[in-house]
Amino acid sequence: MEISSNKFRILVVLVAVLLTLNIATIVSLVYYTHQEKKELSRTADPGQTTAVADQGTRFFGRELGLNPGQTEQFREINRNYNRSVNGIAFDLEILRQEMVNEMAARVPDKNKLQKISREIGSKHEEIKNRTIDYYLMMKSICTEEQQKKLYSLFLERVQKEEPAGPRQGRGNGWRWRGGRNQP
Repeated sequence: MEISSNKFRILVVLVAVLLTLNIATIVSLVYYTHQEKKELSRTADPGQTTAVADQGTRFFGRELGLNPGQTEQFREINRNYNRSVNGIAFDLEILRQEMVNEMAARVPDKNKLQKISREIGSKHEEIKNRTIDYYLMMKSICTEEQQKKLYSLFLERVQKEEPAGPRQGRGNGWRWRGGRNQP
């Protein structure tokens, strides 16, 4: 089967156009994902993290009856916890978005979806480990009576599947908008 030179030129041009479009799409996706991450880190006001940590400190101070020295230690623990968990929560948002995009693909790659799922699980594990450290650090500066109350507060939060203290960061679970299915 012989292809005429006009048809051959048209095919070459079409292949070049399609290749260019694919490359442009990939570059755009990488660029905009990077920009979103950069924008979030630029707009993530350290004062906001500080305000959330201070809110958590006030909550624990009131509930546990902390003295001024304990309050200052709690404030620092809260700030560090919030910063680390918010970074992980951002990573989780990106992974969830990637997962939904892949599921919506014309031919989803199940291996890629499973890899994303494992990464999401790993990030959840990381949050739980940070929460363990957070709890143990707070417990270490509490009196025995305060430790009992701290345990009760954390147990209450775990039963509600919320982070300890007042609502903080973006959370670490699916959030359905419109008032439905929100924890």
